[in-house]
Amino acid sequence: MLSTSSFLSLLFLSVCIPFFSLGQDRTEAWQADLEQYQRQLETHHINLYNRIGKSDFSAELATIQQAVAHTTDWQIKLDLMRLTRKIGDGHTAVSLQNERLHYFPLGLRNISNGWRIVKTSVEYEDLLGKTLVAINGHPIDEVAAKLAPLVQFVENPYSVLFRIGDYLPISELLHNLHIIENPTKATFTVSDDSGTKTTRELAAINQSEYTTAAYFKELKIRIPELGPVIEWVDQKIAWAQVRDTKALYIDFSGYPDFEAMQKVGEQFYALIDQNQFRQLIIDLRGNTGGDLYVGLFLAYALNLADPIDWDHGVYLLTDQYTYSAAASNAALFRQLLNAKVVGMPTGSNPAGYQDLGEFTLDHSNVRITYSKRHFRLQQQENEALLPDVMIPHEWQAYKAGRDVMLEWILKDIRSQSSLEVK
Repeated sequence: MLSTSSFLSLLFLSVCIPFFSLGQDRTEAWQADLEQYQRQLETHHINLYNRIGKSDFSAELATIQQAVAHTTDWQIKLDLMRLTRKIGDGHTAVSLQNERLHYFPLGLRNISNGWRIVKTSVEYEDLLGKTLVAINGHPIDEVAAKLAPLVQFVENPYSVLFRIGDYLPISELLHNLHIIENPTKATFTVSDDSGTKTTRELAAINQSEYTTAAYFKELKIRIPELGPVIEWVDQKIAWAQVRDTKALYIDFSGYPDFEAMQKVGEQFYALIDQNQFRQLIIDLRGNTGGDLYVGLFLAYALNLADPIDWDHGVYLLTDQYTYSAAASNAALFRQLLNAKVVGMPTGSNPAGYQDLGEFTLDHSNVRITYSKRHFRLQQQENEALLPDVMIPHEWQAYKAGRDVMLEWILKDIRSQSSLEVK
């Protein structure tokens, strides 16, 4: 008789089996998918072999094809992820969007050179603010090193780190990388700030539960000086006045459609004129992209507002989560709005291959994305947008809820204001 644990493991694995059958049919289906993978990328990618030569790419793909009959579906996907990373741009990827994934109920960020638990389910709230040091006895640096060559949608070292944080809780990846034996549960060793370690067994949950905010507690940074935050477009555009200043703070965390951004631009123009705002803070941290040209319309509308101090009064916040169109818009805002960039380097590169297209492999249902355009929005090719003022998060400040990046900007604004008074 199967134990309860064994039964749950088999049930968990059964939902991960693709829809094509096993045996000879499975091998033929994967062979066809791998041929489609290369054929479609060669057809649609703007410059597929700009980093890895065609002969090397084809040889590595042939190795994957030869192993199909003797390896698991997930191992094939992991090998394909490693190969796709070698194409070398952050919009060409093996997406996990079509996979039925399971997650351990943790959210992780690399802050002050440690993997910090910044989000947990309510059940494990006591782990919030701890540092993850091992999974099933494997040191976290070893786990991160196994993930680093296969995480997708990366362009530079900054996005590698944040994608590792995204992938660390995924049970299927940990299981197929031989970090955990049982895909339904694992032990996580954490440390508090004094160095005291504890180990807890966590159960994996499905993706729907993992993305339900009501189930989770999260560390959030904040600035007491911000007035009431007013949301304009469904958690994508919000604003607040900085108390006791003439500064307008805009939280640009996502991209609305063009029509909505037109209305937002008109509203910001009127708001600035009505309140005679002098400083402008545009926060692009955490914005993972959208339509570059929608962001340009925001810049157009803001540029019409004469009360702003366009010589010294515009600030732009970025971090490693500023990605794709958001990184491109950050580069353009620096030029068009004379913005001082504050924070961390962006996760993607303003000059390089971008603009995402996609197709789905016929049998395995694996989603593949690719780059369609080549943008040159800064002189340095294949490099992040580097801030004018580099300010990383500090763990003790982050844990206490302090936003050290925005604190620096407010200090600079007050310094500029005092000079104007004199």
